[in-house]
Amino acid sequence: MKKITAATCILLSLQCPAQDKDSGLIRYPGMYVGASWAKNAKVDIVPQAWFYIGNKVYVETRYNYEDEKTFSVHLGLPVEFNNDKGEVIPTVGLTFGNAKGYVLGLNGEFNSRHISWFAENEYFFSPRDPNFFFSWAGILAPVTKKIQFGGSWQYTLEPFYSVFDAGPMVEVRLARKIKLQLFSYNTWKDSRYWQVGLSFDSSEDD
Repeated sequence: MKKITAATCILLSLQCPAQDKDSGLIRYPGMYVGASWAKNAKVDIVPQAWFYIGNKVYVETRYNYEDEKTFSVHLGLPVEFNNDKGEVIPTVGLTFGNAKGYVLGLNGEFNSRHISWFAENEYFFSPRDPNFFFSWAGILAPVTKKIQFGGSWQYTLEPFYSVFDAGPMVEVRLARKIKLQLFSYNTWKDSRYWQVGLSFDSSEDD
């Protein structure tokens, strides 16, 4: 999900019936479809999907994430913490298409009654394309039973420049497992851009 022009993505997670409900996994198998836009710029769409092999090996595929018209595959091993409320997933990956190279990543999620956060970090390196580091993260706290409010930020570091974008985010639970997410980055700047999405949570817990 490297922000090449003004791109991020939104979570749309679909249930995998074969998933063991006692696996303790935070990020359940699913799909990730995103759309973001800026003034006078096209809409960016980033599909993403992930699943587990034997509840042990994490597999993730992405398109338009590292770059436009780029497909990537990532493998990782989840590590749980804080009584299964949190999970980190170190990953390694390959990219094909516009950007050809290798990716080292670290994903993380934490969910509790009072706060939740997520983070996706990766370092892309290639013999033919510019190397970069990208980080996307957010933190939320409940306002009501169905609404959470917080902030999200992105950081991109390339050899000759770096960009930091931040802004508020809101998550609204529309149904038991369906959420609407709204993001606004650089809200008070000319470089502002927006993101919206739906999530379907496949976990067994309410």
